[in-house]
Amino acid sequence: MCAAVESENGWSTKEKYLDWFGRYLAPTYPMLSAEECYKLRCSLLHQGRSAGSQYERLIFVAPGVGTFHNNILNDALNLDLPTFCGDVMSAVRKWREEVKDTPEYQRHAPQVMQWHRGGLSPYFGGVDVLA
Repeated sequence: MCAAVESENGWSTKEKYLDWFGRYLAPTYPMLSAEECYKLRCSLLHQGRSAGSQYERLIFVAPGVGTFHNNILNDALNLDLPTFCGDVMSAVRKWREEVKDTPEYQRHAPQVMQWHRGGLSPYFGGVDVLA
């Protein structure tokens, strides 16, 4: 989403994703290239699998059992899900701070889904909705 919001046309591409990852997450995850993260992302979201090319699988350990993070186990990459999600959110906050005043961000950010507390008239009232 970040790559789309900062692009001129408001759409993301693989290349834009790779660039965003390289700028904001690669320093935290040197064992995970932008290309590899993109493949894992696509595999997980579109096929429900955890295969990339360098790693045969991605393994998340359940929260609350200790922190097992940034480990390469044979042909698998192990990440702690809360830590990884926290790192992604930190990268998003850093990115937003850097681009929030650009014309692209100003134009496209309002179109991104966001929480509407108390509803979104004329569709829902009295409940929080994400739209």
